[in-house]
Amino acid sequence: MFFLSALLIALSSLFFSSIMKFKSKISYLLTIYIFGYGSIALIGNLGHFLSLLGNRFYFLLSQFILLLVVITIWTKVGRPNLIGPFKNFRCLIRSFELKKFFKQYPDLTLMLLGVTIGYILLAYIGYQVPPNNNDSISTHLPRVIYWIQHGNFAPWETARIFQLMYPVNSGLQFLWSILLSNSDHWVGLVQWSAAIAGSLSIYGIAGLMGAKFAWRLFPGLIFLTLPSVVMQSTTTQNDLIAAGLFGIFFYFLLKMFKNNAINNLFCAAFTMGLLIGTKQTILYLLPGLGLLFLIYWLYFKSIKLKEILLFSGITMTTFLIIGSVIFFINWDYFGHPLGGKEVVNSSIQATKSIQSSVSQIGMNSIRFLYQMVDPTGLSSPLWRWGIKLRTIIGGELFRFLNIPIEADIFNTWPHKFSLSKTYLFQEDESWFGILGFFILIPTFIIQTIVGFKNKEPIRISIFVLSITFMIFLTLLRPGWDPYQGRYFLPIVLICSTLSYTWFSTRFLRWIMGPLSLIIGLMILFNGILYNPAKPILDKPIPIFYRYPEDPGYEQIRRGNRIDELNRLEKISLQTFSNYKLCDFVDRNVPLDVTLGYAINENYYQEYCLFGPNFSRKLIPVHPFIKILDESSLVEMNFDYLLIYKATNSKDLSFNQFTLFAQSEDPDVILFMNNSNK
Repeated sequence: MFFLSALLIALSSLFFSSIMKFKSKISYLLTIYIFGYGSIALIGNLGHFLSLLGNRFYFLLSQFILLLVVITIWTKVGRPNLIGPFKNFRCLIRSFELKKFFKQYPDLTLMLLGVTIGYILLAYIGYQVPPNNNDSISTHLPRVIYWIQHGNFAPWETARIFQLMYPVNSGLQFLWSILLSNSDHWVGLVQWSAAIAGSLSIYGIAGLMGAKFAWRLFPGLIFLTLPSVVMQSTTTQNDLIAAGLFGIFFYFLLKMFKNNAINNLFCAAFTMGLLIGTKQTILYLLPGLGLLFLIYWLYFKSIKLKEILLFSGITMTTFLIIGSVIFFINWDYFGHPLGGKEVVNSSIQATKSIQSSVSQIGMNSIRFLYQMVDPTGLSSPLWRWGIKLRTIIGGELFRFLNIPIEADIFNTWPHKFSLSKTYLFQEDESWFGILGFFILIPTFIIQTIVGFKNKEPIRISIFVLSITFMIFLTLLRPGWDPYQGRYFLPIVLICSTLSYTWFSTRFLRWIMGPLSLIIGLMILFNGILYNPAKPILDKPIPIFYRYPEDPGYEQIRRGNRIDELNRLEKISLQTFSNYKLCDFVDRNVPLDVTLGYAINENYYQEYCLFGPNFSRKLIPVHPFIKILDESSLVEMNFDYLLIYKATNSKDLSFNQFTLFAQSEDPDVILFMNNSNK
């Protein structure tokens, strides 16, 4: 079913891209991506109202109907060539001289080959290893399985309110791959494909800036080797999805400003509508986008008011149909469209006064900039030297400037900013490496100056979006924590385009070309081989990627690699303390039953409890005190009741449930419904 569904999506996207009649190959390819993403999101959002999110045949039937609709439109517009700008591609391939290209651009050729091999390996790893980073197994994937089991997005009782409140469009991509394949093998490819799409958008934006063919390739390849991109490409977080879509949006937006063609306007607006329903941090980009429209309307005079209104109308229509429903659910359930009021209030504390707002923006912007001076991913001793050098220079600089950067202010509890803190080359904590530093600091500053001096619209656009995003992210986040690097990925993507200027001058080109090749591939393959969530190799360890206090530290040091682990061990690889609970459930609770679970804490990772094919239905018992009300438990109609962190619940007894199994490590009690006997 999965491959049939994928084929239907591919055909629909192909016909849709043909309808757009793009002459640009990049526009054609990116349109295929956004329509494929949007079609899954559309079917999923409509499936919520029909309570059919767990029905495979609903997805297949809807995709078939959508294909027929698109073919009908394609017929009515004159049956444009299905392969559009690629109709002469065979002649182009024949005329392409590989030996000449390699001789002229040896570093670029090797970079392209290395990144291609690397991303094939990442796709294989994503297929082999189930999602196992903290956010994925506590939030992003459990919510998807609950949607499948419930058939809709309707809220359920849970301590993990983030499962309920986040936008749904990216989650529906995960749902589609899990539901149609009955496994999580393909779910990692959602972010992987977004990384590729984002790289293509960089190629397109560089072309709009005037870069020739070879120099358009390098920035996209560099982006694919940045530590955060490498780590995110096999996860089921959604930061790369947001970045890829934003890159595509920015590309079509620039084309819209350039020639006002309706197909570019539609694709830009359609992508922005999808984006708003994908990730909340995209909202931080909207003020900068509004300012950008004013600049292009009033200063550059390259767009008219009616086109701005048309763009806004298509964006809002797309968002209302594809993605808005969760905001209305949040409003009804939490009293706020963005979710739980406590979460929202913690994000706007700094806005209570102008002084606190300015102070938080200033302090955390400096911290973010410091963190971007990042040796992550380099092999030892380069990585260790980089950390020491950054600490020494940073310490002296901030003392000279009298900036209390390590003060315990504007932090997210329990984190505290430290100049000397070593962050892991890992999916949650990775930033952008040395190449990212060159892009985000010196290149960004130089190209911004060039942009304003020459009144160059694209460079000015990148500056406006980057600065406004930084301001609103630092203002509206609760404070500093080391996990925010991936939130910058949309801005890092468009800033990466500026790196094409490294190769446009002969002197700089022969420095940055080989340097990008060596550093980029070093980071890429270190990330592939030693990712703590999916390690292919364990020794020697040339990069720091485990805290010694981590429960799994000694376990992985003894030689655990993904080829030595079963599914449950892979899921528990980053949170090893979770393994014993998951193993207890697998040994004692059959598949194809309903399991009620009560966990006496606010953070937990129930993904493994669903079983390998998600056939175990879960019902959270929340709040925990509900375990004292047997009538409520009976109404929930589950076959087994699991109580975790059960030290104070040992004396529980029920009429309808019988003690079935228990353990002190993990601290758990399992009851069986008497009706199962």
